[in-house]
Amino acid sequence: MPDVYVAITAYEAGQEVVLQPPSPQRLLPEPASFGYETTTANMIAGFGYGRFTMKIYLQPEGAVYAQGRFELVDPAAPEVDP
Repeated sequence: MPDVYVAITAYEAGQEVVLQPPSPQRLLPEPASFGYETTTANMIAGFGYGRFTMKIYLQPEGAVYAQGRFELVDPAAPEVDP
């Protein structure tokens, strides 16, 4: 059985859109912390450019245990203030 489930969401036109539903991820035994490592190319291929939220669940239908935001920036796009 996986240790945590990871989901990715984005906001489009004011609505939360699920890009990746809670998916199982295994952790090392008794971790003090954990992270997710992938290439930028894989992230862009999977989600495109934009602002996203990564949500961590202990059960796929449970409450959000932790979350964090990240942004994939198109290098060709002009910079704007947040």
